Amino acid sequence: MNPLLKMTDEELINTTQDETLDYDIRIHASKEYLKRKGVIGDGEEDGLHKSDGQCI
Repeated sequence: MNPLLKMTDEELINTTQDETLDYDIRIHASKEYLKRKGVIGDGEEDGLHKSDGQCI
C-alpha cells in the first residue's frame, strides 16, 4: 500500500514543504493532497487537467 494514502492532510502538506525530502516524493504528496481535495482525479497523470479535459 502507498504510504501517502495513510497520511493525514496535514502530514501531506508538511511533506510537500519539507525541502530535505526528494523532489519526487514531494510531488507525489502534492498530487495525493490535490486528489483528496477533488482538484484532480485518480486518472489524471500530469495533474494539469480536470477530468472534463479543461486545464487547471
